Formats: sequence, C-alpha cells, structure tokens
Amino acid sequence: MMKILVGSRNPVRIGAVKGAFSKYFDEIGVVGITVDSTGGTLSRN
Repeated sequence: MMKILVGSRNPVRIGAVKGAFSKYFDEIGVVGITVDSTGGTLSRN
C-alpha cells in the first residue's frame, strides 16, 4: 500500500488528494498531518 501524507488537516483537501491518487493507484492510504506554515497571508482582493 502507498501511504500519502498531506500537509493539511482539512478533510476537503485530504479527500481531494485521495480522489486524485485513487485514479492511478489501487491501494493507498491518505493521512493529513499538521505542518508549520512558512508562507505569508493570502490576499482576499
């Protein structure tokens, strides 16, 4: 089984990664992990 770590705990993002990888690989495990943010804030303009 392929284990995929997603740098987010957001269930929507984790689901998107699972959906994308499952199109190409039969056995996957997708896990969300907490990571430190190094990017700046996003502009909402």
